[in-house]
Amino acid sequence: MERSAAAKMVVAMAAFAMIAMATSTTAQQFTANEKAAFVNLHNNARAAVGVGPVAWNDALAAQALQHASYCQTQHIKGPYGENLWWSYGAGTTGTPAQAMSYWVGERPYYDYRSNSCVGGHQCGHYTQVVWRRTAYVGCARVACNTNNGIGTIIACNYYPVAMMVVAMAALAVIMATTTTAAQQQRFSAREKAEFVQLHNKARAAVGVGPVAWSDVLAAQALQHARYCQKQHIQGKYGENLWWSGFGDSTATPAEAMSYWVGERPYYDYRSNNCVGGRECRHYTQVVWRRTAYVGCARVTCNTNGIGTIIACNYFPRGNMKNERPY
Repeated sequence: MERSAAAKMVVAMAAFAMIAMATSTTAQQFTANEKAAFVNLHNNARAAVGVGPVAWNDALAAQALQHASYCQTQHIKGPYGENLWWSYGAGTTGTPAQAMSYWVGERPYYDYRSNSCVGGHQCGHYTQVVWRRTAYVGCARVACNTNNGIGTIIACNYYPVAMMVVAMAALAVIMATTTTAAQQQRFSAREKAEFVQLHNKARAAVGVGPVAWSDVLAAQALQHARYCQKQHIQGKYGENLWWSGFGDSTATPAEAMSYWVGERPYYDYRSNNCVGGRECRHYTQVVWRRTAYVGCARVTCNTNGIGTIIACNYFPRGNMKNERPY
């Protein structure tokens, strides 16, 4: 059965509104003393097994914040090692000592001889802490208060990453807890051109210049789309999201653009606001006059109520406070 654009819009808007009401994330910066505590606690654990120290790295901390801001408890595979710790319940706190106590507390479950976790316990957090080739660490903390019950999450990223069988096994266990692992559906050259054409058609209608495709932005959009989450994140790029319902593996540029541009009637230029209790900021990002580049990604999820998700990133970003789109 073909889905009508109106039906998809109503369902998606209702879902987005529910997520927005249920989600609130705030970065809690670590003090200089807390950063030092992380380094000291790592180095205490490392010295106990005869490996050298690590140093703090702000770039890794910024990368850790990117993941922590999603308030999700699953690890992701990437160029950096990662440890996560979280508390449950609004208003709960998270300290370096709490996170490190949990990770280093896995030490009894690592068997050096077999190079594996034993007793059915996890030990991959501990092995990352003491991994001999790791030289840098950076951590971030976010107060979540989200609908998944997490109060505060701490993420630490590491470089070089600990590449070991145990870590890969841990990832496999995490992926098995979801219905289906997220799978990228690459856009063809024709689909990329269609995204650009549909953006520029909407932009021309309000007298602003065209955008061009950016593979860099597409790669960035893929990073978010792989989380299969419906909430937007704050960053240096603008972002639009569209998703189909659970079990629906189809998603086209036309469907996403129809939804976003379909918000046009709900943008009031005079007040520079959305009206009628409706969303309009996907549309205003599409036509934002200063935006020059767009890149999009598509991922089949079949988790979190999402069949397939499309994410588009924009630069320079739109929807800047107290500015009109055109």
